This record gives sequence, C-alpha cells and structure tokens, in this order.
Amino acid sequence: MIQQSDSSLRVSFRVFFFHQEMLGKACLFSFMFFLASCYSVRLSVKNAAATPDGPIATEEGYWRNKQVNHIDTTLRLGLMNNEVMYLADCREGYHTVEYRVSLGHVLLNAITFGKVRKIKVKYACVKPQNN
Repeated sequence: MIQQSDSSLRVSFRVFFFHQEMLGKACLFSFMFFLASCYSVRLSVKNAAATPDGPIATEEGYWRNKQVNHIDTTLRLGLMNNEVMYLADCREGYHTVEYRVSLGHVLLNAITFGKVRKIKVKYACVKPQNN
C-alpha cells in the first residue's frame, strides 16, 4: 500500500479548490455574458400622443392602446450590400421605436461571423393633428 505524505494531500486540496474557484468564475462570466446579450432599446417622444389602437387591443404593457407596427426580418450582410430599409408608414413622425436583441439573435450573428443579422423592431406613429 502506498501512503501519501501530508504535504502532497495539502497540495492536491489546493489544486482542487483552485480549479473549483476557476470553474465558479467561468460560470459567473458566462452567465453575465448571456444576460448582457439580451437587451432592448426604446426611444420615445415626450410631447406627442401615439396613434390609438383599434377596438381590439392586442398589445400588453407599454404598447397598450397604441397602434403598433412590427418588423421581424433577417438581413444578409456582404461587402457590396447597399440594402436600406425605410419605415414609410408614419407621416407625422415616430412616437416610439423599440429595437430588441435576444440570445438567439446574438448566437446567429456569432455563428455566421456577422454575415446574418436578425432584426426585430416595434414602432408606433404620432397621432395626426386635426387642423
């Protein structure tokens, strides 16, 4: 039977706890990365009213009682790509625009090395003025 000395046991415990600490830090870093990859940005006008929704309200939360337009598309980016997307629905201007990125969007962008980008936008128009 081979016996380990007391000093070798201390070294093995230190190595074990060092690896456990590094694993904990790696898990914390990856958790923070995934949380940071899911976000939304909402720009809104303070001094205007949004176009009201019809009698059947389908939106909840912030978008309630607003006529909301959705854009959910995928862009393929290239060197000679001059693709432009126009939002021509709003004659009076935009009341609110929200751009959302989820974990799936970030993973798709990373896997394709930035060639494919998923776009998800919600917007509401300003209520027309009665002259």
